[in-house]
Amino acid sequence: IDEAAYAGLEVGDELRIAGVREAVTDGGTLQVEKVGSGETFTATPVLSPQQAQVLLAGGVLNFVKAQLA
Repeated sequence: IDEAAYAGLEVGDELRIAGVREAVTDGGTLQVEKVGSGETFTATPVLSPQQAQVLLAGGVLNFVKAQLA
């Protein structure tokens, strides 16, 4: 996320993020929309391999459950 987009965010803003699975899997960017204003910007997720696995599993509980199965 660039500094101008970050500066435009306020506490309580609702954000809609598209393409999470694809960005995490392929290392791409996310399209983020500030709901209500229609403003959009891109962001690049910075995750460790384990954080990516947890996110793709749907959360920590799902990740641990899959590991124990």
